[in-house]
Amino acid sequence: MRHSYIILLLTFGLFEKAFSDAGNCVKYDVDIQLTSGQKIRGFVYAGSYETKFQFQDISFLDYLNKIIRSDTLYVFKNIRQLKFPTTNYGREKCEFHFDAADESMRIPKKEIKEAKVVSYTVCNNCDVADEKEGYYWNGIYPTVITELNKTEIDLLQTRPLATIAFGNGQSDSADEYWMISYSQEYKQADLEKLKNDFLVEAGKLMRERKWDAVQAEYKALKDKLRKKKVVLFKIGFAI
Repeated sequence: MRHSYIILLLTFGLFEKAFSDAGNCVKYDVDIQLTSGQKIRGFVYAGSYETKFQFQDISFLDYLNKIIRSDTLYVFKNIRQLKFPTTNYGREKCEFHFDAADESMRIPKKEIKEAKVVSYTVCNNCDVADEKEGYYWNGIYPTVITELNKTEIDLLQTRPLATIAFGNGQSDSADEYWMISYSQEYKQADLEKLKNDFLVEAGKLMRERKWDAVQAEYKALKDKLRKKKVVLFKIGFAI
């Protein structure tokens, strides 16, 4: 039986440089058909130095194959924009909102038979759409958070009691962590202590090259806080 999904595909082929390297980022709404006959409706994030995909020059599937280095597409379902947390670390002064998905899957590129563009827009709420000059990338790497469950995503639609962001170099890691409290037991000072304790331990393990232990430490803290209505997640930026 054929199925139809609303999904998001992130294509990171041309986002291999640091944040300071500007360019264009376009989000395409596409119809995809697999070689099995399955049909998929979703979104593709594509980065390049061109204004946008030139429809008359090349098929969209060929375009995807050209800009995506990996042989696999990551597929995200049930995408929702989070009201909290927000950040303004992009190039412009803009209140940026993350997207989150409570389900994800992978599609081998060789299984895609056809991809057609339905429409297109900017990659996030802080990017600027300009048909002449380009879909300016604000410097915030397109990201979909996949480690939140539905309950946590629902929580993040309401204002938290305390919020803290950390990492991105502070623990010898390119990840940025967010800790958001909805519990009276965990206020700002409590989050600061949790952050400091985690960074000390994670930094020690990283220096010892105990990568699996770092992940285990993170998971243990995340599971503990989840029971206390404190949301912890990380964003892995591909630098």
